[in-house]
Amino acid sequence: MSELFDVHGPFTTGHADIDAEHDQLHFQAKRLAMMLARGEDMVATTAVLANFITLLETHFKHEEMYFGVLEPHRAEAHRNEHKMLVLSLKLFAKSVKERDDLENWTDFVSLDDLLLKHAILFDLELRP
Repeated sequence: MSELFDVHGPFTTGHADIDAEHDQLHFQAKRLAMMLARGEDMVATTAVLANFITLLETHFKHEEMYFGVLEPHRAEAHRNEHKMLVLSLKLFAKSVKERDDLENWTDFVSLDDLLLKHAILFDLELRP
């Protein structure tokens, strides 16, 4: 696990399964950003991006099981944040598919930053 999400990392929720998923998503996001920056094959890149979105959606569903520990209005805001992030990634994926090259791959880096901010602002509320 990375130093961000391990047992003593600053962004741990205290739920080992959630933290492991955060670490995996963080790793996959960095991998995808490198593929985009290098201009790797777009078929391979879009496949990795689609897999990333699937992992993210699965993680969000898993994470939402923990909402019982949150106040209802916070749980709804968290769920809405998930919807916004998935929509943003799907729109990004659509823009990648529509072009043979991705001129502004930093758009994905910005999305990765949003995911990390989400973990900091929302997921840390899941701490027991």
